[in-house]
Amino acid sequence: MITTYECEGCHTVVYYEGKKLPYCPVCRGRMHEKDAKMPKEAKKIQCPGCDCEFYMTREPFKCPFCDHSFSLGTYW
Repeated sequence: MITTYECEGCHTVVYYEGKKLPYCPVCRGRMHEKDAKMPKEAKKIQCPGCDCEFYMTREPFKCPFCDHSFSLGTYW
């Protein structure tokens, strides 16, 4: 089951199926579970640093689970 997480600072949303608690991929803030469904436009992203898979509706800056930085234009 995919869980929705929202950043308490910048309100970035990450969708993730797993037990780890993500950090915000934009501002590195704390994320909290949110009761919302994943939209159809969310794209699957796999981190080359830690192999975690997550979904977002905007391009990530960093992986929510490790310190890998994504290149701009990698997924969009």
